Amino acid sequence: MTAMSMDVQERAYQALAERLLAHLPEGEPPWMAEARRRAASGLQHLPYPLVEKMNIAAWPWHRLELPTQSEDVRAAADLPADVRHLLDDASPTIVVHRGTGVYRAHTESVEAEGVIVTDLATALSEHAELLRERLFRLVGPEDDRLAALSAAAFRDGVFVYVPRGLRLERPVNLVFVAGEGGLATRTVVVAEPESRLELIETRLSLVRAASDAAPIIHNGVSELFVEDGAHVLFASVNRFGPEVVDHSRRVARVGRDGAIVWAIGEVGHANGMMATQSELRGEGARAEVNMIGVGTGAQRNYFDLRVRHYGRHSESMMLAKGILLDQAQQIYNGVTKIEKKATKASGEQTERLLVLSPEARGDANPILLIEENDVKAGHAASVGRIDELQLYYLMSRGLTREAAEKLLLFAFLDPVIARIPLPGVKARLVEAIEVKLTR
Repeated sequence: MTAMSMDVQERAYQALAERLLAHLPEGEPPWMAEARRRAASGLQHLPYPLVEKMNIAAWPWHRLELPTQSEDVRAAADLPADVRHLLDDASPTIVVHRGTGVYRAHTESVEAEGVIVTDLATALSEHAELLRERLFRLVGPEDDRLAALSAAAFRDGVFVYVPRGLRLERPVNLVFVAGEGGLATRTVVVAEPESRLELIETRLSLVRAASDAAPIIHNGVSELFVEDGAHVLFASVNRFGPEVVDHSRRVARVGRDGAIVWAIGEVGHANGMMATQSELRGEGARAEVNMIGVGTGAQRNYFDLRVRHYGRHSESMMLAKGILLDQAQQIYNGVTKIEKKATKASGEQTERLLVLSPEARGDANPILLIEENDVKAGHAASVGRIDELQLYYLMSRGLTREAAEKLLLFAFLDPVIARIPLPGVKARLVEAIEVKLTR
């Protein structure tokens, strides 16, 4: 980026900060307004998240526009068909659709048990103190420039709360739809001690912008609080289109004997930086990270997967697999850090990439940071191509090259898909991969 373009960009961030400060949402608690002011001021001086080998500062994050006031969506029939396809007949559901509004379904069915599934604006009004204890605790308004943009600009989001000892029988379904002008959201999830929760998040865009149109910016941050003995499954499928530039950040704090299981499918067409972090604070805390990424066209993606062990006897397992075609570039950073005093901790990670084009590039960077002696840790990584002998064997049995290649690709991804415990998520992920691999 030249000095002139940097100067233009900084002026754009200054103008954005001024707009954000001039249009703070009305009726929010004072602590919320103050956090937004600090975040907006930080847009002019905070650094970007540390990313190597990819220049995320060149992406036009400052093009995120403030949303206009929209009405709630009362009926599923008023949602686009691509969104209705993601709904079911019983799961508590929140749909956040830029330009249309918020749709809720079946949330009242769990309220009697003390469960809260609501949009963030309602939560700030009805559960302000409960939210104040968590919002911005894991991703603060002054952590870096993209975190500041999230805190200052978000107008939509979701709050999920599960009380002590309750096992929610059906998954919570969250759908985020980016429209013209972009979308900024925050998700806050609280699983009280000994509770059980499954969430399914789908991110998509329905705009079909011209190739020379300005990018649509998505900035989504999720903060998960998994208390002692609680268990949370967070499944996320990204189906953003090529018109989107995406920043998605998820951070979970896990207490004693708690567990967070991530099932992530980055199978859209957006450029972006996606980060998933687990903080194992309590003794016996556990994190499992399962991820699939598929890059096509000229996509540029940076995936940052991190686990930090603080508690004794904490455990983590990370498995990420990626497929790259055409001119796609993807970087997978897997970081396992075991802090001092986290004795008997165990952390394993594996990143495997298949590169199907001479013009595509994939980097797999497994990193172990160990500050304690009495621990177990290991890593593995590879970047390779499809085995031509396997292709030849399948083709000799009557398959076309395209069919044989697709069969081998799904066999490569199957160890990750098999670890996803929700059949609906598996089907949604496989469908998205099928669509993307059909060229």
